[in-house]
Amino acid sequence: MTWRIPFAILISSGPILALINGALGSTSNPVLTAAVLVGSTVVIGLFGHYRGIVLREIDVLFAAFVATVAVSVALNGLPPARDAALFALSLAAYPACRAVPLGKPFGAFSAITISIVLLGAIVVAGSLYGAAVDLRGRPVVLGFGHAPTVFLMSLGFLLIVIATSEKLTIHRAIFACVIACGPIVIFAAAQVRFVFVALLIALLASLLVARSRQRVAVSVIVGFFVLAGTIGFAARHQTSMGSLRAAIDPFNGHTRSEAEECAESYNTVEMRKTLLRSAVSRMPDAGLFGHGLSSFERTSCLKMFPHNVVLQAAVEFGWLGGAALVLMIVFALRRIWTVARMDREGAFVFSALVFVLVNDLAYGSLVSSGLLFLFLGYAARLTEQSSPVTGASA
Repeated sequence: MTWRIPFAILISSGPILALINGALGSTSNPVLTAAVLVGSTVVIGLFGHYRGIVLREIDVLFAAFVATVAVSVALNGLPPARDAALFALSLAAYPACRAVPLGKPFGAFSAITISIVLLGAIVVAGSLYGAAVDLRGRPVVLGFGHAPTVFLMSLGFLLIVIATSEKLTIHRAIFACVIACGPIVIFAAAQVRFVFVALLIALLASLLVARSRQRVAVSVIVGFFVLAGTIGFAARHQTSMGSLRAAIDPFNGHTRSEAEECAESYNTVEMRKTLLRSAVSRMPDAGLFGHGLSSFERTSCLKMFPHNVVLQAAVEFGWLGGAALVLMIVFALRRIWTVARMDREGAFVFSALVFVLVNDLAYGSLVSSGLLFLFLGYAARLTEQSSPVTGASA
């Protein structure tokens, strides 16, 4: 068995849990969630080659971040058990992927992810018309309003694998686009919005690091993605235009009071603005070690996390925690950028990290930040031989 199998399961854990819970008629199953997340993380770690691992700046910063979290917990007390367990699993994704075998093919990963995406497209399509929708116009699929979002995330990683493939040609790109066109249209019609933006940015990132002979093929993927997404949004144009108007000028220039902001339950753009303003205003009082994990959500008038992992880290784990996380991301992107221009696996990790990061800066929660730490660990693995902390030359 290749480590790409548990890797695919962990990457698509959201869709997998939605499908299984939907089939069981439940909306939450902690035992199942733990089995999928813990099992896949542990199995990935078992494949690791930890002997002779080279210490990187990213590793030092990860250790500093974990130490800051530990001090914050000691000062502020334990967070809710569920949040603590999920955050611990998110952090565990870093060492699990830190020593994975490199150069393994993505065949198993692609096969699993294609199956999940196609099954997701079928159930989302069946819910588009005549089914219940939430306040934002998204269909409730299998009992979950976020189901189309997580299915599109899986499709995003699949498209990134294709766009960064060593064997990518124009013909292969067109074939992949024909297969992906239906799911893209369906998920766009389901009003999954920002993930489309994040995925477009990630595909453009893959174009930046593409080899010269493959840039036309990657451009074909980008063009098909934009076209199919436009068709999907146009299929429910009234809902799409309503969302666009709300995002551009939701209150016609009216300045809202704090009470109005806290009562918001429909416009996700305005809700995020409120959360971001609140997070920024709390940063000066966070101190070195913050107020503890999930403290923002407990005290926010909207009872939500800030939807930005960097701001959340700065508020909940303090200035030191926020700085450590930012530096991890900066070092990882800087190092993997160099590798990505020479190595196709590096190009995949670079583009996937961009995809996850853009999402986590608009949707992310530290409690469920496993993909971010997964790809930070993967990036450290790929850049291991370049300028390690031990002093070797770049």
